[in-house]
This record gives sequence, C-alpha cells and structure tokens, in this order.
Amino acid sequence: SYPHPWLIVPTAMADSSSSIDKLHALILDHLKHIGTNEELLFHLGTHLSQQCQTSEGSNLLRIFQYAVEGILGVELVGRTGPLGKVSLKNTETVRELKEASETLAQIPVEEQH
Repeated sequence: SYPHPWLIVPTAMADSSSSIDKLHALILDHLKHIGTNEELLFHLGTHLSQQCQTSEGSNLLRIFQYAVEGILGVELVGRTGPLGKVSLKNTETVRELKEASETLAQIPVEEQH
C-alpha cells in the first residue's frame, strides 16, 4: 500500500542492512503507526536514503547500535586532545578497550589510566 520500500523493513530487518538503514526504517515505521501522511513518509524515506553517511555519529544512531547490536562507540581523548574513536561490543572488557586504544593512539596499555 505504501509506495516506498523503507516502510516495509522493520518487521524483517535483513542482516545485510546497515545500522543506519535499519534505524531509518524503524523511524519511518514509527511515523507510519502514528498516522503520518503517506506523501510525507515517502519524501522522508527518500531523503533518509540519500543521507546515510551524514547519520554517522548521531546520538540516536549510537543508542540504536548499542541496543540492537551491542556496539558501543568510545571516543578517546588524551592530554593533547582527541585521539580517535574505537567501537567495542558490550561483552568486551576494559583490558580490550585499552588494547584497542593502544592500537589507535600508540599508548601502551600500562601507561593508560
């Protein structure tokens, strides 16, 4: 009944879809269920499908990734400023975070506090 494929995805989110695609589909599904106009849903779906890269780093995407995939993005900051970002599964330990930090910032695990 809806002319845009984004409105069909949430009940069977394919594993091959990116987190961003899944989140956009979920947003559109929610808007559909609260009675948002079909034409508006179509235009929003089109716009979202063209803006996938700009979604990276949004708080909603990070919350979604943690809730659905157990992935937590950790931004590393040193004395001199930002060092970068590492992504970890919610099952990983502090030791594994420090090892990822060592790889990214070349700061030995033993020197991290």
